[in-house]
Amino acid sequence: MEKDNIFDKDVAAHISKKVANAGIIDEYIIPVYGPYKIEGCMCFGFNHPVHDLDDETVLELETLAAMSHTKIVSTFRNKINLIKLSQRELEVLRWLALGKSQTDIAAILDLKPATVDTYTRRIYAKLGVNSKIAAVLAGISTGVISL
Repeated sequence: MEKDNIFDKDVAAHISKKVANAGIIDEYIIPVYGPYKIEGCMCFGFNHPVHDLDDETVLELETLAAMSHTKIVSTFRNKINLIKLSQRELEVLRWLALGKSQTDIAAILDLKPATVDTYTRRIYAKLGVNSKIAAVLAGISTGVISL
C-alpha cells in the first residue's frame, strides 16, 4: 500500500480543501528548534486574521509549539543515541566547542594538523553537518558533548 506523500498534488489538494472547509482563512506559523538538531515549524489556523492576535495568545501558541516539538522529537532519542564518536573524535569536538582551531588542537593533542583535519571530517560525517559551528551545535544538542 502506497503511503500518502505531502508532495503528491492530490494529497495537497485534499488538505487545502479540508482547511478551507474548516473556515481557516489565516495561519500563524512558528519555527521550532528542538533537541537532537531537529528543526521544523508549527502551523496554527484561524478563522480570523492573525494580526488581531493579542500578545498573550501569541505567547501561548509559541509555548505550545515549543513543548509539542520537544515531545515529538523525543521519539527520535533512540536513533540519536546511534551517533558514536571515537574517544579522539570526542576530544577534537570538545576542543572545537571551546573555540580552538585545528592547528591549536593539533598542538594540544600532539597530532599533525592533517590528522586533526581527518578527525574533523569524520565528525562532520557522523553528525551530518558541514561546518565547525554546526558540529559543535549538533554535539551539544544531541548530548554527545557538554561544556
